[in-house]
Amino acid sequence: YGGAGGMGTPDGKMGNSAGMGVRNAWAALAYGLSPFHVDEFREKRVHAKVLYVVQTPLRLLLNLCVPVIAFESYKKSWNRYHMLVCTFVAPSAAMLIVDLFFQHVREPVFVGVISLAIGALLALALLAGTRNYTPPGRVHAAFAVLGFLMAIMWIYAIANEIVNCLQAFGNILGISDSLLGLTVLAMGNSVCDLVSNLTIAIYGFPAMAISASYGSPLLNILIGVGVSMLVGNLSVAEPYPVALDTHLLLAGGFLITVLVLALVGVPAMRFGVRRWFGLLLLVVYVAFLVAATLVEVV
Repeated sequence: YGGAGGMGTPDGKMGNSAGMGVRNAWAALAYGLSPFHVDEFREKRVHAKVLYVVQTPLRLLLNLCVPVIAFESYKKSWNRYHMLVCTFVAPSAAMLIVDLFFQHVREPVFVGVISLAIGALLALALLAGTRNYTPPGRVHAAFAVLGFLMAIMWIYAIANEIVNCLQAFGNILGISDSLLGLTVLAMGNSVCDLVSNLTIAIYGFPAMAISASYGSPLLNILIGVGVSMLVGNLSVAEPYPVALDTHLLLAGGFLITVLVLALVGVPAMRFGVRRWFGLLLLVVYVAFLVAATLVEVV
């Protein structure tokens, strides 16, 4: 969408530029909201094309409320009309996610009207204070913050749906939530870390890969459990009840065993990790899976 952003010609005469400006506005809005771009689709392979088509409805939802800011691109990817829609829809989308998953909105109709009013006021302020194809200076970074916050909200929503699907899957097959969390959900969460850490190690940075291998679970344990316990105490009960079943105790025992092995074994080898130590860790993990399955069956 090109550069005809104004509604009049430089000499003040009103010609076809008004119609061109309206058409360009609709074209810019359609481009920003469109979840399907033919050029991107043609460049992908067959399996990627199938995934691209399947993801189209989700991309449409994201385009409606998650602004995308690329500071290194032309005009910093500024699309005023797309930002207007995102600014108007984002408060209502955030309220909907909070109402569906947190279930703390006592007056959803009233809060919905308030969120629509907030979105309308923000959109009107954006319409009055910005130009069509000129990024709004320092305020432009606020849209990056808005995009980040909305992305976090959608990640939380999708994660809740994944957990609900796992729970339904477990109820159908008679598998406990603990076993699903220790196996299927844990593997799904760790695949990306596994690939990235292996890539870092292959490229000659083993210390960084090992640090990330311990840093990522540490973040999940301290921040994930800490925030969960804090929210549980504030919203459910204080102290928050935690049911420690056999699977969790088993996982804790294997975790302590692996940490002790690393704490004692690595210094004993003078910080030169041998091949047998890696194989030992793999054997311990397989033993953990077998033990967790046996506990579930027995």
